[in-house]
Amino acid sequence: RRARHRWDLGNRRSHCPRFGTIGCARNPRRSSRRSRGSPGYIVAKHGVLGLTRQAAVQSVGDRIRVNAVSPGPTRTEISDALVAQGSEVVRAALGSLNPTGKFVTVEQVAQAVVYLCSDAASMINGQDIVLDGGQLASL
Repeated sequence: RRARHRWDLGNRRSHCPRFGTIGCARNPRRSSRRSRGSPGYIVAKHGVLGLTRQAAVQSVGDRIRVNAVSPGPTRTEISDALVAQGSEVVRAALGSLNPTGKFVTVEQVAQAVVYLCSDAASMINGQDIVLDGGQLASL
């Protein structure tokens, strides 16, 4: 009998139909631009990706999938002061980071995780799912 997990996504509830999904989160901006962040931080973030891939390979026989989710600049309480100044200020601040000039929302990150837990993502294993509005593509 398979266990079903629930995540509360505001007004929606989603299910993860199996125990066999593990996720990791990281910030792709810091690890992709060597001029930002300390070397230790960069090494740690790349370590998360290496661990994700190795755990995916080692766990596949147990029907466990392991993936990472890497959000770009994410709308949180910390960014509320910037958001309160208006969309043009946000676009100016984020324009150098990602082409959309928008924050990733916590809900978008949660939706990506729920997707990775779904049967539709059953062939995704050992991957880094980047949610950054095209930030890495523009580097």
